[in-house]
Amino acid sequence: MKWLTKSHIKVGRIGCAWLIHRFVDHNPQFIFSDGVDLSEEATRAGALLFHVEGSDYAREGLESSFEVLIRKANLTHDPVLVLMSHIVGTADVKQSPHNHPAGIGLRAVCDGLGWRYPDDDERILREGFVVYDALYSWCQRQIKIGT
Repeated sequence: MKWLTKSHIKVGRIGCAWLIHRFVDHNPQFIFSDGVDLSEEATRAGALLFHVEGSDYAREGLESSFEVLIRKANLTHDPVLVLMSHIVGTADVKQSPHNHPAGIGLRAVCDGLGWRYPDDDERILREGFVVYDALYSWCQRQIKIGT
């Protein structure tokens, strides 16, 4: 399936793409656009929009797109993903109710990827997936030891 979002991806869009790839659509095609009307562009491309205002997978109030996607994909039963959603929410939403300390580090790393590869969303995505895979492993460990 095709998935479309804004280019110059950062913490939330990287996280949503990771979540889509790992748990929702194991063979996604990601499209990044600087277009003005992303909804129209998604329709033309036969793609689903994500992390774009007005899409089904966008922020809702203080809930990050990552959290919305977990809820709408019925993944809230996974405590590892729930913990990750608190970290991603902290990193992506300024007024997040979670305030998880790991969110600051995730934000720094993802911002750094964007500054390192400012015109290469595909590279940011590849390297960002490594970061999110590592975060998932860290969250698994936290859940296992009960922290």
